[in-house]
Amino acid sequence: MVKYHLKRVAAPRTWRIMRKSAVFIARPLPGRGTLRLSMPLSVWMKEKLGICSTTSEVNYLLRNKKLLVNQKAPKNHKVPVSLFDVISIPQTGQHFRAVLTKGGYLSAVPIVESESSLKVLKLISKTSLKKGIAQLNFSDGTNLLHDGKIEISIRDSVLFEFREKKIKEVFKLEKGSVVFFVSGSHIAEIGIVDSVTTQKAVVKLGDNTKEVEIASLIVVGKKQPAITIRRESNAS
Repeated sequence: MVKYHLKRVAAPRTWRIMRKSAVFIARPLPGRGTLRLSMPLSVWMKEKLGICSTTSEVNYLLRNKKLLVNQKAPKNHKVPVSLFDVISIPQTGQHFRAVLTKGGYLSAVPIVESESSLKVLKLISKTSLKKGIAQLNFSDGTNLLHDGKIEISIRDSVLFEFREKKIKEVFKLEKGSVVFFVSGSHIAEIGIVDSVTTQKAVVKLGDNTKEVEIASLIVVGKKQPAITIRRESNAS
């Protein structure tokens, strides 16, 4: 059964919102990402970015197509904005990427326009269709048709371009790859893969190495992150 309401006190810890300022808060529409790693667009605009004060202001921007998510103009203020998604305000030239902070909280970092049409997606499954076509299913709910010309395996990631709607690059989960922790005690940290097994990977974190579940990782680049994923820098 689909739930349409969400009390502030029951919102995921990752949202890091004021719990007692009101009883309810907007619940993201189903279909893209998990509740833990996504928030409604209106919550981002009001409580994270501080650009709007009310939901009415968010709706005004949406009606006039002055607010974009991943280069598309959504119609509903409850559309989910999940990890690595991009919020753009064309009129002011502002672009923000949804990221995780070291404490495991959803936050937004400003990015340059040239990066606003890019996102890293993690492949979680593939479905075979007719005539050698496969459907690629990614962790944020994105689905793409694949003709087999690009070699990609489950657990790998891709750099996806929104405007052209195509895969620009594939990041393999292998030794030397740069990974980002999306859960666990090392959440939001960046590491380098040392080795990979069926379910786990050994990751270098500074001078230390940790064996972790692959489910807690997403490959974000080869020698360094392909997109801005934290405020201080783009380097690992």
